Amino acid sequence: MLTLFAAEAEAVNNPILPDPSEMFWGGLMFALFYVLMRYVLLPPVQRTMEERDEAIRADWDAAKDAEARIANAGAEAADALAPTKAEASELIEAARTEAEAERAQIIGAAQAEIDAMRQMASSQIEAARAEAMGGVGAQVAELTAAATTKVIDRPVDAATAQGVVNRIMSERS
Repeated sequence: MLTLFAAEAEAVNNPILPDPSEMFWGGLMFALFYVLMRYVLLPPVQRTMEERDEAIRADWDAAKDAEARIANAGAEAADALAPTKAEASELIEAARTEAEAERAQIIGAAQAEIDAMRQMASSQIEAARAEAMGGVGAQVAELTAAATTKVIDRPVDAATAQGVVNRIMSERS
C-alpha cells in the first residue's frame, strides 16, 4: 500500500512548483527583458527626464532673473522720479508762495481803495451835511425869529436867533 501511495504521489503534479523547463525559459525571458529595459528602453526615458529637469531649472532661473530685473527697474524708476517729485513740490510751493503774495497785494490794494472810497464818501457826507445844516440853519433861524416874535410879542432879530440855532446844532452834532 505504501508503494501505491508513493507511485500516486509522484504522478500527481504540484500546481505550485513549475516545470524545470518553464523555469529555464521564464528566467531566460526575464534576463532578456531586463537587458532590453536597462540598456535599450530606459536610457531615452532617463535622458528625456533629465532634459525636462534642466529646462525647468533654466526656466526657474530665468524667472528669478526677470523678477530681480523688475525689482531693479522699479527701484531705478523710483530713483529717477524722486528728483522730479522734489522739483514738482518746489514748484508747487513757489507757486503757492507767489499766489499768497499776490493775494495779499490784491487784498491790500482793495483795502486801500475801500479806505479811499470811505474817506471820499465821508468827506462828501460831511460836505453835504454842512451844506444842509448851513442852508437849514438860516431858514430855522428866520422861522425861530418869526415864531419867537409872535410868542413873546416882541421883535426878535434873525441874527440873534441864528446864534442860538448854530449853538444848538453844534451841540447835537
